[in-house]
Amino acid sequence: MANALQTVALCCNPRTKSDRAGKKDNIIIYKKKTGDGEYYGRASGNASNDDILGRRNGNHHVAGDGNVIFGPLPYPVARGIEQILIHCAGGIGARGLINKINGVGPKGLSRGGYIKCALQFLEKAGGLGDDGCPAL
Repeated sequence: MANALQTVALCCNPRTKSDRAGKKDNIIIYKKKTGDGEYYGRASGNASNDDILGRRNGNHHVAGDGNVIFGPLPYPVARGIEQILIHCAGGIGARGLINKINGVGPKGLSRGGYIKCALQFLEKAGGLGDDGCPAL
């Protein structure tokens, strides 16, 4: 994963407002499964992946524990992967997908850049399936 992140850093600007303020957040992508379906999300913090997920599970509107599926990631990669996962699950409103909002809005100015960064990361990390969706 380190080589994939180095490659992506060359074409994507992984800096966030928190980076510029001297704070380094660890950003994760997680998945929750319930009897109602699946939920994909991202969370961040200045802690380990498991600690961030534990904190998020404690104050999440979707009950149950989640699993970290990617992390740590640069901000643009995380935003793009979250949106790709939602899309690959059928999109907002799809049967079996609990998400009510997109990871990146359909009219968001940075949407294309986030998705491009995420796809480059997934390709380099070997995590992109034949259908163009992350191989989980």
